[in-house]
Amino acid sequence: MLKIAINGACGKMGQTILNQAKELKQLEITTLIDKTNNCYNENSLKIQTFETVNKELIDIIIDFSTNEGFNNSLDFALKHKIPIVSGTTGLRKETLKKMKDFSKQIAILHSSNMSLGINIVQIVLKQLATMTKNEFEIEIIEKHHSQKQDSPSGTALMLGQTIAKAKKLSFEKIATFQRTGQHLNRDKEEIGFSSIRAGGIAGEHTIIFASQNETIEITHTAFNRKIFANGALKAAIWLKSQKCGFYSMKNVLDSSKL
Repeated sequence: MLKIAINGACGKMGQTILNQAKELKQLEITTLIDKTNNCYNENSLKIQTFETVNKELIDIIIDFSTNEGFNNSLDFALKHKIPIVSGTTGLRKETLKKMKDFSKQIAILHSSNMSLGINIVQIVLKQLATMTKNEFEIEIIEKHHSQKQDSPSGTALMLGQTIAKAKKLSFEKIATFQRTGQHLNRDKEEIGFSSIRAGGIAGEHTIIFASQNETIEITHTAFNRKIFANGALKAAIWLKSQKCGFYSMKNVLDSSKL
């Protein structure tokens, strides 16, 4: 039985993971971690901090928290040599570097989106970006619930980075996040980002390839958070048997073990 700790247990994703875990017999949620302790959990588990948890009850950490929370997960995981699966977005550059450095000593899987559909979209985008060259201009529109804090979403950035890499261009140089007040012609190579925050939208990403004569649009819509929770749980089962290193959902999906 795989013993799992959830960091960010009181958040929307943490709660969804807790509920979805009931359907998998090969694992057990043993530890709930969060900076607040006022959330409901029918498992009757106490909400804890990393200072109070019992490391013997943790085989792997699933982290859907914040930049600060993920740093706490990394420190605890490295100290006790525990693998981490994380879908936390809005990570700072220094945290991303820390994650890569720590992955030399523990197994870490990080993905901004753990759904099967988004990972398939990435494969399609690589092909489109290569085939369309500079004949099509690219825009990415993402929609999320009103409480999502980071913007653009981690998934939107991941999709943009996939396109830039396929085109062999620097993402930092071609990504455009703000056009308000600008009166400049659009650069053919730039990737524009637009964010919408409203209601309870679980997540929707549309990638537009537009030329003067035709448009190609790819849209992925998440109807609920279960797809991300299920992906995280499957990733945790897969990661437990892996060596030290940095992994993504592509590694999980490519595996024949699931």
